[in-house]
Amino acid sequence: MAGPATRQWLLRWGCTRADTAVISGKDLKERIAWPRLTSPPPSASAPGLPFRMHGEGKRPGVARPGGEIEGQIAQAPSENRGYAADSWLTVLSVSWRSAEWLRDLFANMLALADQPDGLRLLVADNTNGADTALQSLDFPHLEIVPVDVGGQIMSMAHAHGLNTLWERVETPFALIVDPDVALLQPAWDSALRQSFAVQDVVAIGAPYPAWKTGKYHDFPSPIFACWRSDALRALAPDWRPYGRTTHRRLLDFALRQTFWLPRIFDRFILRLPRRERRVTRLVERLVGVVSKDTGWQIAQRARQRGWRAALFDVVRDPQTLDGVTAETLPHYRRLAGEFELYAWQKRPFLTHRNPTLTRLDFNLWTNRNVLIYQNRDDQAAKTALWRELVAAVRPAPPHGRV
Repeated sequence: MAGPATRQWLLRWGCTRADTAVISGKDLKERIAWPRLTSPPPSASAPGLPFRMHGEGKRPGVARPGGEIEGQIAQAPSENRGYAADSWLTVLSVSWRSAEWLRDLFANMLALADQPDGLRLLVADNTNGADTALQSLDFPHLEIVPVDVGGQIMSMAHAHGLNTLWERVETPFALIVDPDVALLQPAWDSALRQSFAVQDVVAIGAPYPAWKTGKYHDFPSPIFACWRSDALRALAPDWRPYGRTTHRRLLDFALRQTFWLPRIFDRFILRLPRRERRVTRLVERLVGVVSKDTGWQIAQRARQRGWRAALFDVVRDPQTLDGVTAETLPHYRRLAGEFELYAWQKRPFLTHRNPTLTRLDFNLWTNRNVLIYQNRDDQAAKTALWRELVAAVRPAPPHGRV
């Protein structure tokens, strides 16, 4: 049975008392007691994986008992963290006056979760306690951590918040998620647990779309990135963006301005399927990762060890997905065309409120992330549209919950 706090929360959000009885803490504990990064069962090695696997077939990325991946994790400086028996996943999200976004996100995550009692919620309050609206959030297993970012803004402040939260993770798995995300798959948590149990991967999640030239694309981005905590700890994670030296930052800036065209070209032409792969692969092969966004160094270190990740598909045509009806297809198409829509196992999994159709932007990025493409009115209109589309496609919760 669900814990009292979760049961009370589910009842408040319209679930029946019978629905709250489907969660067994003992069952959850047994389900998450998997061997760490051991070989999958024979059935898992069959061809036709239901999602993209970065590095599939490469010998350095194959995990075997005592093999390369498990051996590297065993050599990590951390020791047994004493994971809580009643939680398997810690959700990490960073807030800059994002209480409204987080309220929607956590309500969405818990309502669609198969085992909501297994989730621990951590929020970095980058206002260092000044955002009183965060204190009104009322969810089970939620902890708000005040963070002094010391004048840093945007990506640097976001990374500072993630670095602070990471020190508090004590569960076997950690999920980094942006506040402006909406999940679209019922029982999403069970889907992640099952995949980690049978696949040789250290992370599962949403990559940066390929048309975002110069970013890393072979590991999940902070939009939605679920990691094995031991693997992530072995990488000594640092989410800070940009190069670590002034020379590297200046070189990356010059390369971005040389090889990246204005957004009107970047987003309308490079997003065409045939051109996208040819152009972006050529540019990235020449200059490498020059837009070193949040978490780039973590991806680099995992890549150097030969580790792999399972990546969601960036949706172009929702008509090819399972579970999309004639009624919801127009809304999914707008989510895919004007925002970011990700699918997993041929079903919609999440959407990210990141407009892909915006005003002209010359991509003048410095180490303080200066963007000039979207004013507040345009941003508010895009937000309202995104929420309207999400409401139109929102699935029913598992177990018949309302």
